[in-house]
Amino acid sequence: MKKLILLIIPIVFIFYSCDKDESEEIIIEEELILPELLTNQASNLTVYSVILSGKVLNIGNSELTEQGLLIGHSPNPTIENNINKLNLPINEGNEFSIELIELEQGATYYVKAYAINSDGTGYGNEIQFTALNEKVFEGDVTLSTQEQVNIFGANNYQTIKGSLTIEGTVTDLKPLKDLVFVNYELNIKGTTALKNFDGLHNLKIVGRHLVIDNNTSLENFVGITNLGELPILEVIRNPKIKNLKGFDSLYKIGTLGIGLNDNLENLIGLESLLLIYNNLAINSNPNIFDLQGLNNLSIIRGSTYIGENPSLTNLNGLENMVDLDYLYLNNNESLLHIDALKTLNTFNALKIDGCNALTQLPVFKSITVMSSIEIRYGGGLTSLEGFKNLKSVRNLLFLQSDILSLEGLENLEYIDNKFELISCDNLIDFKGFENVKSIGSGSFYSGLTINENQNLISLNGLQGLTEVNGSLNITTNKSLTSFDGLQNLKSIKKTMHLIHNESLNDINAIAGITTLNGFVLEGSNNLTQLPVFNNLTQLDYIFIAYGGGLTNLQGFNKLQFVEEITLEESNITTLEGLERLEKIGKILKIQRCNNMLNLEGLTNVKSIGNGFSDQGISINYNRKIKNLTGLNKLAQINGTLEIRGNEFLESLNGLESISMIDKNIEINGNSELSNFCSLASYFTKNSYKGNYIVENNFRNPSIQDLIDGNCN
Repeated sequence: MKKLILLIIPIVFIFYSCDKDESEEIIIEEELILPELLTNQASNLTVYSVILSGKVLNIGNSELTEQGLLIGHSPNPTIENNINKLNLPINEGNEFSIELIELEQGATYYVKAYAINSDGTGYGNEIQFTALNEKVFEGDVTLSTQEQVNIFGANNYQTIKGSLTIEGTVTDLKPLKDLVFVNYELNIKGTTALKNFDGLHNLKIVGRHLVIDNNTSLENFVGITNLGELPILEVIRNPKIKNLKGFDSLYKIGTLGIGLNDNLENLIGLESLLLIYNNLAINSNPNIFDLQGLNNLSIIRGSTYIGENPSLTNLNGLENMVDLDYLYLNNNESLLHIDALKTLNTFNALKIDGCNALTQLPVFKSITVMSSIEIRYGGGLTSLEGFKNLKSVRNLLFLQSDILSLEGLENLEYIDNKFELISCDNLIDFKGFENVKSIGSGSFYSGLTINENQNLISLNGLQGLTEVNGSLNITTNKSLTSFDGLQNLKSIKKTMHLIHNESLNDINAIAGITTLNGFVLEGSNNLTQLPVFNNLTQLDYIFIAYGGGLTNLQGFNKLQFVEEITLEESNITTLEGLERLEKIGKILKIQRCNNMLNLEGLTNVKSIGNGFSDQGISINYNRKIKNLTGLNKLAQINGTLEIRGNEFLESLNGLESISMIDKNIEINGNSELSNFCSLASYFTKNSYKGNYIVENNFRNPSIQDLIDGNCN
């Protein structure tokens, strides 16, 4: 309370004029009142730390602007003279405290509470304490019997610079009461009589790894109450524990693994845990039914694996989770919902395998961007409504999923790397995907993959897709008949793979594409013609193989350049459609195409190859080709000329314009080939430096024979 003192000041006469009155001044002063404090005695003193605290008894004349503790190595520490000034928050009881760590062994410390108000600084009483001297065991130690525990504990070690293993018939850890620090691993495993951890109450630091494994009598973890942080904690194969009571102070963990604990029901005991900065794994605990105990956990920065917990019905206990990086739910067959996660602010990736009782997801209201969603191997999920606010995802995968439709993804616009729909036999179309505009990251392995979906009859729903910024793979979808739905697709940056879609008969919807890197067609017996690609003038490659209904290449009529053409075991009969093609950059390979008679369609090609021996022309094992007519304008083979095993090939007619063969000539095993005259002009006019291998044909002329005109 403020005290007022009335001071009478002597009368002062000041004459300003002859008619001034006398006056008397009265001044009121306030007494200075400083804060009053109590400094509590030091508590919980160990070789590494101590608890210091204080209390404000009276704040004085005004509100406090600061309070805390002053620490010195000499008596009477002050604001001006101290080794550490600790400004501390005050609680509702006007108390403040701190755990002081990294004490100097054997040093004496002097401590005073202090507080500051507008009148000045008030101090509490002074206390002192002397830090303990550390007693260290160097190396690893294994304690397998109670006698060994007793003997080791009698040495009062505070620190083990190595690992500690407790195993066997140990029953009581009280002799280890002085232990504060294990700087590598603490392994408590394979004990048969240990029921709790009573005796480890001073343990504060385990430098690397705490493993609690296969302790058949262990009932709880009571006794280990001062561990605040752990890099790794594993609790596995402890058949009697029902919860995690005992880890009362644990607030931060790097990686937490809890598995194969037969009677574990929940995670009560971890209520202080706020952060897991690496990974969480909860697996194969047959009786765990929820995750109560993790109620204050808000962030998991690494992966979260929850798998094969047959009694787990929900994820209750995770309601305060704010940031979840990666969640993998694997075959939790009783899992009904994951509603505890509906308020997540950040959710990077989700994978669900199985989980047949999980039919829907909560609506993740704040989640508009994700890195990955994978729904795999059956499962009960029938709706994607939980992702109704999602606008962008990097990877989206449905693999052998029982998902019924893609509805719920109506706001999705961009898939930044891959969308894969594989062996999802309940899906008939892409309804729900109408707003997806772009798929892919630009690499060959990114893009859109639609494989082995036996009941997919339509691509309807993909009308908004304008760009596949990667590859388009459509393989073995036996009911798919057309590409209707892709009318607005303009760009496929890498390759289009169409493989064994046996009902597919119409891909005209993609006629308007302006960008395509490569075209691959395998099988697909009902696809008899290509759309006319009026906007394609160059490709990296064309690969057509293994049967199929296509007999010509009409559709590539505007193509002027291609790096590679490979036809292998194809039903192509003619190369008509390539009449505008002028150059093949690497190789023309036609192999085992038994319906092809000649090379008509390549009439404007002037150059093949780019100077390497594995490039050039390779025409092998084609039963019906009789000559090479169609290559009449070909002047340069910047690579190898290889012609093998064409059993009805009679002549090399078509090579008359050749002026350069840069690498080898290998003509072998063509049993009817006798006419080499189209090469005679080349050898007459040019000096050839490559390998000339001509053998096992009907005739096998040497270079000199050809120069001399003995070519037929």
